[in-house]
Formats: sequence, C-alpha cells, structure tokens
Amino acid sequence: MKNTVTKNSTAACTLLLATSSAFAGGPTKTHSSGATVSATPPKIQLTKTFGINSITLESTRKKIKSCAVPKGVTRQNDPKPQRILSLAFNPKANHSAALKFDMSEISGSQEERVLILLYSPCLSNTPQIETPNSKQKLVLDKQNMQVMANYPVPAVTAVKGNLATTRMSFEVNINTGFLAHQVKAGDDTAYLQAALLPKADFEKQNYSNVQLSPLQAIQITPRKCPKKKRFSKNLNSDNKSCKK
Repeated sequence: MKNTVTKNSTAACTLLLATSSAFAGGPTKTHSSGATVSATPPKIQLTKTFGINSITLESTRKKIKSCAVPKGVTRQNDPKPQRILSLAFNPKANHSAALKFDMSEISGSQEERVLILLYSPCLSNTPQIETPNSKQKLVLDKQNMQVMANYPVPAVTAVKGNLATTRMSFEVNINTGFLAHQVKAGDDTAYLQAALLPKADFEKQNYSNVQLSPLQAIQITPRKCPKKKRFSKNLNSDNKSCKK
C-alpha cells in the first residue's frame, strides 16, 4: 500500500533559535546572525522505523557546496563519517541553500505525534534527559540544545489489524551569513538528533515515550572543501562555545 500526505502548514523560526524551549528543559540561547530557517511542507510516504536517513544539500549555484568526507577519516565516537555532511561555502557571498532531511522508517501509530529536529554545538558524555523507551539516547548537551523545527505526524488508521508506517522529508534553509557567523565563533560542527513523541506528551513536556534518532553532524568549512588533516582536526575538536 502507498500513501502520500501533504502538509498545508510551514514552519519558520530564527535558525537554531528554539521554537519551543520545552525539550531543552530551560531557556535557550539566541544567535545574532539573523539567519532564518523555513521548512517546506513535509512529504510523507510509507516505510518501517525511525531515524534521519540522509541530509543532502539542494542546488546552490556553487556558493555552498557539499564535500565528500576525505578517505581515511576515522572517529571512535558517534557520529561516524557516514553520518556527517561536510559543507564548504563562500564567506563573502550572500546566498541561501536548502538542506533536505529524509526521515525514514517511522512506525505507525493511532495517535498524533510530533517530530522535532534538535540541534546543539556541544555533546554530553551521559544522557541529560531520561528516555527509557528509546534505543538511541540523547547525546546532545541540553544546556545548548535548541529546536530547529517541529512537524506534526498524523495518526494512522489500522488496516486489517496492521498500522502503516510513515516516511517524511522536509527542507531547512541556511545561508552563508549564518555559516560565516558560526565559523567565526569557532563552532564549525553542528550536531543533530531527531525526536519523535506523542503530541499529548509534547504538550505536557513528558519525554518518557520519546524516540531519538542516531546522532548526525554537519561540518562547515570556508572556501574550499577540507583535506583529511583539517577535516579530522575540526571534527575531533570541541566547538569553542563548548569550552566555556
């Protein structure tokens, strides 16, 4: 069976400024870059479980480009190289681009849910929020964690006792002004996790039933794509904002 659901609403907020501080458990920080994020109505298809399947850069007229992760790059901790998107950009140009997020394998449910895209420049050695029903644990540092966007996931009607599974995709806009701001601040790696929870729990700030995706990262470099040495150094070093 194939099903497609088109959302009529769009989400917009200041990039990396939380649309809701609830998940972070407290106030969030505001970036001064003035960059904006907008999300196209998510496209929904059918599949099996939950996670960020891929993050890809849409056409950008070469002002922002996707770089191949240099061969031989290794990392003991998550995210592994296959879950890292490397971007190079022209810091003197004023240009926007779209990052396409493909969510795959969301299990079906007869209750409405909310999909949240979480960002932090910092990681935590231990989970700072208990998520007993999630195989993946929160790796982001909640003191710096912010909500990039959130989307409703509709309830699914059971057919012959079976619940159809859901697949979603959406786009988030970035611009070179924001990327230049991040690099200047020493924050060249953005860490991301997606979270899925019942709408009722989201409204009550109850996260015991949340599901989390594996950690992903976006690594940014001004001008040229990074060589192996620079890429490895940036990836394995903490962002400056995490050292304060």
